[in-house]
Amino acid sequence: MEDNKNPLIITLTVAVVVSLLVSIGVLAIALTQNSSLQQQGQMMAGLSAQIEDLKTQSAGAGTTVANEASSPMEAVVVSNGYKSLSNLEGGYKIECPRSWNLFVSQSNRRNSLFGPNATVDSGLGGVEVVDFIGTTEDYLNYLKANVEISIASQKKVVVANNISAIELTRANKKGYSVIFSVNGNAYNIYLNSGDAVNKEYLDIIVGSFSFIK
Repeated sequence: MEDNKNPLIITLTVAVVVSLLVSIGVLAIALTQNSSLQQQGQMMAGLSAQIEDLKTQSAGAGTTVANEASSPMEAVVVSNGYKSLSNLEGGYKIECPRSWNLFVSQSNRRNSLFGPNATVDSGLGGVEVVDFIGTTEDYLNYLKANVEISIASQKKVVVANNISAIELTRANKKGYSVIFSVNGNAYNIYLNSGDAVNKEYLDIIVGSFSFIK
């Protein structure tokens, strides 16, 4: 009888040991998977942080920043401390320091708006494009005759591709306009401010003006 019990005890002992080993294996696998998931989570968090860092770093080195109301082809591009806007319907490109905004006007997509708080609806200044046949002097005379504008002084300047333009200083230092007429269009790059720093920014915008196809 005792001899019959020994195999039974041995069998039960083996079964218990096997069961324990299986349980330990399952637990080890679960712990390994949990650790793997935690590592994956940490890796994803790290990658997200790196992406955000790259976005921040690229802000001054050629990042494209989407405009609210502009198509991708009219995006503002930030590069070397300047913003650049290509207005496709107006057929021109302008640049300004990064601290200012540049937008294609929502009301007339040939026009653009710029300034420290500029939006698609308003700005401290902008670029206006109108159909006009005649010289720059003809356009100046048209403005004097049809627009309420008080001019304190005027001088000739040169814009893109050696185009002759006229810079107007409005009375009481209320602002400036640089006007020129070419290829059936008249252009008015204007600033509604007499502030010296804002005028420097206007000069940068005027100097950067170029035609695009």
